[in-house]
Amino acid sequence: GIPDSDADVIMNVGVRNFGVGLFDSSACNLSVISCSFGGGGDGIQINGPVVNSVLIQSTICTGNRSNGLNVVSSGNVTFDTGDLVTWSSPEWRLGRLASIRAGTVLFRNINGEHSGEQEAVQIWSPRRASVVAFDGGVITLHGVAPTSNNYALSISNAAAVTINGIQLNMRSSDGFPIVEYQS
Repeated sequence: GIPDSDADVIMNVGVRNFGVGLFDSSACNLSVISCSFGGGGDGIQINGPVVNSVLIQSTICTGNRSNGLNVVSSGNVTFDTGDLVTWSSPEWRLGRLASIRAGTVLFRNINGEHSGEQEAVQIWSPRRASVVAFDGGVITLHGVAPTSNNYALSISNAAAVTINGIQLNMRSSDGFPIVEYQS
């Protein structure tokens, strides 16, 4: 994890087979550039009382058992021009590309390749505390047959979700790419 810090850059780092590849609990103006986080629980987890302006650029999160990107609480996160990939092997099939619980998250020009049984991106915000935008890129079901939970996006109680120019090449067995729940 990163201690309380400002204006950090993590560049050209590869992390494999840890519980969490990168845990950010208190960092402002953090840039993660050209890194790889894979084979763990979460590739990147953002969960802290003070997390502002996180830029994740040209980074790959692949083969993580839980989530490629897990945003539990944050200010502003941008995942820009990177890859989020899940695997279809039995021990990895319950992973998601991303899980968003809170904060403002922008996915820009992402390449999402999903081979798991769950939804690719889960936006479940218990307090309507998440604003999520997708701007360009693709989310594809890769190498497995659709199941009843293979939605590209699963949304519950988000404050706002904006979808602009992203190709959703993924549908559940009911034929729909997006499912929304309200409580």
